[in-house]
Amino acid sequence: MKHCGTKRLETERLVLRRFTLEDAEAMYRNWASDSEVTRFLTWPTHPNVGVTRHVLENWISSYGEDAYYQWAIVLKVEGDEPIGSIAAVKMDESISMVHIGYCIGRKWWHRGITSEALKAVMEFFFDQVGVNRIEARHDINNPHSGMVMIKCGMRYEGTLRSAGLNNQGICDERYYAMLKSDRRPENHERDHAFYVGLFNGMHPGFFQKEYIRRLPEDAVFAELVMDLHQDEPIAKTGFSAEGITFGEYRGGIEALRDAVRRVDEDWVKYFYEGSRYFCAFDGNRIAAFCILEDMGRYGSLHISGPGCVGTIPEYRRRGIGLEMVRLATEVLRKEGFDLSWIHYTHLEHWYSRLGYRTVLHWNRNGIL
Repeated sequence: MKHCGTKRLETERLVLRRFTLEDAEAMYRNWASDSEVTRFLTWPTHPNVGVTRHVLENWISSYGEDAYYQWAIVLKVEGDEPIGSIAAVKMDESISMVHIGYCIGRKWWHRGITSEALKAVMEFFFDQVGVNRIEARHDINNPHSGMVMIKCGMRYEGTLRSAGLNNQGICDERYYAMLKSDRRPENHERDHAFYVGLFNGMHPGFFQKEYIRRLPEDAVFAELVMDLHQDEPIAKTGFSAEGITFGEYRGGIEALRDAVRRVDEDWVKYFYEGSRYFCAFDGNRIAAFCILEDMGRYGSLHISGPGCVGTIPEYRRRGIGLEMVRLATEVLRKEGFDLSWIHYTHLEHWYSRLGYRTVLHWNRNGIL
């Protein structure tokens, strides 16, 4: 790696810069003194600004090292006051890897600021430092942190049990990573506005629908895609359940509806004669199901995807549903669809295991 130290970075909304001692009051006030911010972090809430100042003295004294990376996150419209931090908290020169950690004040949560900062730092490490692998992790009870990683293109790699220690004690941790080779050209050619346009085309009037307006205000959902023309195969799931088979559903619609009803009564209305369904079977019993949805053509893109994905309760936690989605996506690839789209989900980490990547987040008020 070609280390160059903590350089000033800039995005549309943010400046990432070195800390100074003058930042102590803002750091203490905006996040270091807030136990909600530090709840899942590895360092304790600061009891007074003197502790914050001491931490900053240590950070600032390290800026002379080329392999030290610690940024203050500054929101341009609010002046030069830091609202959070992002850093390389671990490195492995032998494999050209950096591990990123970040935190931001509660006032600025759920505004896309942390993901914007993380994207800038990732581009810096790939393009200027020559990193091959960027990784991050989070306590499984802090899923919003994982959403930041997924939004930046990182892939879920697994959960390590009792592998971390934070202010809540020993915890299970989810790991995400991106390799330099994961930065496919299509990831950069299609921006946020592109996917907003596709979403609005596929789901006109979506945010005016009554069932969307009734969602809890703090509920956030995701839209994920997979480019079916990508060179690499869909990730394997390691599935090996005895006696489970997969394929398109050829039985009666009422039997399928009975299975759907065991997962979500509200979904039954979406299952009717004439549509295509892909299922997991245990003999003649349905173990899991999904709709193979043809979402139509939008410009040059023919879009499809697995919809209403569900697993019967007694078959859960065995990898059956994930393997079904993998195989259903392979069917869509072979049939010549361009994009596979996962709509209206909060299970980003689950789909990301197959290579699906998050392109949009939304709540009941609109796209975030």
